[in-house]
Parts: sequence; C-alpha cells; structure tokens
Amino acid sequence: MTELAGEGLLFTSDMFGSHGASKLIYYDENPDQFELRDYYASILMVYSNMVVRALRKVEELSPKLIAPAHGALHREIATILKLYERWVYWSPLSRGLVVVGSQYGKTEKLARAAADGMKESGLKPIVLDSAAAGPDDLLADTLEAAAVIIATTTHNGKPFPGVTFYLDLLEEVKPKRKVFAVIGCYGWSGGGVRTVKKRLEEMKLPVFSRLEVKGPPALEDLQAAKELGKRLGERAREETLVRADGFSA
Repeated sequence: MTELAGEGLLFTSDMFGSHGASKLIYYDENPDQFELRDYYASILMVYSNMVVRALRKVEELSPKLIAPAHGALHREIATILKLYERWVYWSPLSRGLVVVGSQYGKTEKLARAAADGMKESGLKPIVLDSAAAGPDDLLADTLEAAAVIIATTTHNGKPFPGVTFYLDLLEEVKPKRKVFAVIGCYGWSGGGVRTVKKRLEEMKLPVFSRLEVKGPPALEDLQAAKELGKRLGERAREETLVRADGFSA
C-alpha cells in the first residue's frame, strides 16, 4: 500500500477492491452496485492471514479515504473495516448454503427439502447449482454461511463434476467456522456422497451428518433430508454462530 502523506489518502492495491464498473465513485453511494464481497472471496480470502496483518496497519494509519486499484473508493472507513474484520475471521451470518450437483433432478429435490429444514432452524438458506454457479458466487456464499450442505448425485462412482470443482475451491481456501453435511441420490452402487464426506474430513472440516438415497427420494427420504437440514442449522447456531464474536446477523 501507499500513503499520500498529509492527505489521509491510502492507495491499497487489491485490498478493499470490488468487481464492477460504475459511474459512481464511492462504495457508500450504492453498495449493491459493487461486488465487494465477491471480490474479497475470489481474490483475497485465500490470503486471510496476510489480510489480518494489513488490517492492523490500516487501523494504525486511520486514513480519511481508501483508494483501491479496482472498484469503488471508500470514505466510510469504519464500515469497510468492520466488513473485513467479519470476513477475515470467518464470522458467519445466520445463513445456510446448499451446493447442488443433480443430474436428473432427484438430488435437487432432496437438497431443497434440506434447505427447508435449514429455514426452520432459523438460518436463511441459499441454494446454488454447482453446474451453473461461478467460483465467485460459490466462494462468497461459503464465506458467510454458518452451515453448508453438499448435495451430489453419483456419476460413474464419483461426485457430480460441479461438486468436485466446489471441493477443490474449499481445499484451496480452507474455510473456518462452518459445519457440513452431505446428501445425495444414486442409481447403482453409489459412491458420490461417500467421496465428498471423505474429502471434507481430509480437509479437517466437520461433517455433521450424511444421507444417501437409492433412486428417486420417497416422502420419508424428503422428510429425513428436511430433518437433517434442521439439525445441521441448529448445530450451526450452537457452534459457529455462538463463536462469531458478535459479528453474526
């Protein structure tokens, strides 16, 4: 970073940057116009230990204006610092994320039942299709989720390709303060759910529960998925949100 001495202006390069081009200059003019969270998740999240050290230096300087190399300028310094404090320490919001890899719609039904259970627990569920969502969306919603359900069909004995991609992202960023569950449907011998659970455990991410269904989910399977989502949400509220140091909302 570079400080313009005597002016209170701090040029921060990638730090505090955002995606999106706009005629607006300042982030506070319209926060929805700039993808601040997505930018952090895709560019800086993997370097969170370095970001912590940089935040301390910014606080010592107490700038009047922050000018990153990408996106909006920041004049409400306390607001941007508070956001970064929450993100860098992985302090979740009352949200749940369901990442779905469904080939013929069966696993998606299971996933949406689990999302309904999350909602009953008090979490706001966000459902992303792993075949359509970009890495920015997957990472940004993982960043703020207290609980994550990975729902995968089994494709040739393996997880759905989009789910494998998501697991690769998790392995890169090493998320904290989240609880996980794995669910899915299969047609023959299965294996997708088992593989996802194993990979999460190898990353030392806590897997609370798993549910694997052969064929299309019956009513009792959908109820089981809903109950799993509810219990996972309750576990998240007890474990990840309680430890969020007052940042949760």
